[in-house]
Parts: sequence; C-alpha cells; structure tokens
Amino acid sequence: MKYAWPTPNGRLPRTVIGLGFGTILALGATAATAGMEPGRFRDAGPRFAELIGHLVTPPDWQFFGSLGAGLLETVGMAILASCFAIVVAMPLAILMARNTTPSLLLAYPLRVLTAVMRAIPDLLWALAFVAAVGLGPVPGIAALIVTTVAYLAKFHQESLDVVALGPVEGISSVGANGLARRWFGILPQAVPDLVGQWVYSLDSNVRAATILGIVGAGGVGFDLSNAVKLQQYNRLGPLILSFYVIVTILDRLSDRLRRRVT
Repeated sequence: MKYAWPTPNGRLPRTVIGLGFGTILALGATAATAGMEPGRFRDAGPRFAELIGHLVTPPDWQFFGSLGAGLLETVGMAILASCFAIVVAMPLAILMARNTTPSLLLAYPLRVLTAVMRAIPDLLWALAFVAAVGLGPVPGIAALIVTTVAYLAKFHQESLDVVALGPVEGISSVGANGLARRWFGILPQAVPDLVGQWVYSLDSNVRAATILGIVGAGGVGFDLSNAVKLQQYNRLGPLILSFYVIVTILDRLSDRLRRRVT
C-alpha cells in the first residue's frame, strides 16, 4: 500500500521542509553561543550518576515536619492563585477571542496587555510584590495570579477561537442572541480544553510556588535552595519525591476531569 501526504502532489509540503531546514540551521547557529560543546558532556554521565547515588540516602526524618508544613503552604498558594486566576482569566478570554468579543477594538489592547504580563518572569513579579508587601506567601500568591491570568487568558482565547461554528449558526437560526450564542454554542465546545488548562495551571503553579520561595515568597523554595547549596541530600531526596507525588496526583485529577466533561 502506497502512502502519501494529503497534498496535490503527495509530497512533503514545502513549508514543512523549510521549517525543518530552518530548525537545523537555528540549532547549529545557537549551539556554539550556548556552549553546547561535546567536551562538556563527556564526563556528565558519571557526575550525574554520582548525584543520583547521593539522593539514595536515608532521609532526615526530623525534616518531615517542616516539609509537610511547607508543602501545605505551597499547595495552598497554588490553589488560591489558580482559583483567582481562573475567575479573572475567563472573562478576559471571552473579551479577547474573535468569536466572543463584542469588539476587536477591545480585544487587541487586552491581548497586548496579557502579552506584556507574560513577558515578565514570575520571579520578577514575586520580587516586586515582596518589596511592596513584605515576605511570606502573599507576594507569592499575587505573583502567581498575575502570570497565571496572562497565560490562561491566552490559552482560553485560543480554545474559544477554534470552536466549530456550526452549532453557533444553528442556535442563531432559531433567534438566539449574542449571550446565548456564547453560552450554548461556543463555551460547551471549549469546556474540555478549559478544564485541562485549569488543572495544568494548578500543576504549573505548584512547581512555580516552590521556586518563588527562594526569594522569600512562601512555600518550600527556601528549603529546596538550602538543600541544594548545602548538599543536604537527606533533605533534597524527600523534597523531590514529594513534588513528584503532588504532580502525579494532579495528573490523575486532570485525566478524570477530562473524562467527565467529554
């Protein structure tokens, strides 16, 4: 059986070929500036194996008390930030998406605003909020809200923009107004993607909250930083394992929610 690409001549599209060559050229041009030299990786394997060996050490059982409290704070920060961000990002996405916005004159400035918010790393947001309100989880939550709103608004906008227009035209033909078209024709099609993005934002915020703690914005980031700097492998191992458990639980939650809404 002969297979072919779904193009008029059955061959690979020129755009794909061009992208492939462009990617190879970009990798070659940036490898040297990024220090990607074979000699640097020659001894990386043994050193990496040595690090893994250090992690397989008896844990510091006295550390588990503070680890549990720090993890609860980290997860709490992620949940609060994600919930606030979803409430803010959803209306923004509706105003930004071509299929749902009342006016493109409103959509374009909002797209620029969220792009600017995404351009600033969450660590910088955390530093700014730490300077404004002091140390603790509050500046971390505020930083996560800002970055999560920016990303969710963009993701939601793209999900709303690619929905099929057939159901929308169907309910429009029976006299549905603009709100009904958005509520019954567009949103139901986007719900599976939206739910996945909400759970992913929670997953991402858990990992981001651990990093924000390094600058004093709450969570277990400070403990993680100290464990790495002081080579406290009996603490670093439990930290990594706890992150894995949390991320795995969130992955399972995402799968179940997707199955329920599809």
